[in-house]
Amino acid sequence: MIVRQQSLPQFKSYKKYKPYLREDFRRRCAYCEVNEHRCGGVTHFGVDHFRPKSLFPKLVCVYSNLYYACNLCNSLKGNAWPDAALRQLGFYFADPCEEEVYQIHLKEREDGTLDCLTPCGEYTYDHLDLGRGDLIDWRRERRLARNDLPMVDRMIAEIRRTIPILPLIDRKRLTRECGALLRWRARLERDAE
Repeated sequence: MIVRQQSLPQFKSYKKYKPYLREDFRRRCAYCEVNEHRCGGVTHFGVDHFRPKSLFPKLVCVYSNLYYACNLCNSLKGNAWPDAALRQLGFYFADPCEEEVYQIHLKEREDGTLDCLTPCGEYTYDHLDLGRGDLIDWRRERRLARNDLPMVDRMIAEIRRTIPILPLIDRKRLTRECGALLRWRARLERDAE
């Protein structure tokens, strides 16, 4: 669940909140959870109005209604908002600032696809096209990276334990290998986000 900053300056333009939202949402899309690195950087993200500004004009610059979203999710969501009848049936957008969306409404499978657990999950999944091929690939790669991190950490620890007891020439080679493993680990960690 997203935890927001409490004391912020008041802006007349909602776009000025983007850097604050970027931090609050940990540089990832509020809806599909893809990170900036995978999506092409900060320019591929924008400020979304959870409750659309066309339907809720008084919330245009209210920080609690602003979400950091990738441009594709922002575009797909657009001005969509369920009517009262749909909401009463449980069909509405899952709110990552109010609940753990990917535990309560959606569940990730090992192959990167998602199961809808609730009508809310179904509504969110359908409107944001969370079954897009690129997201399935990303979720699968993220899972693999998360699984590989402990193994790489064990390899690095073993090399660090071995280096001091080796002859100098072997220490230099192993130090280079450890450096390569640390760079690989950094890539895995980035992919695991």
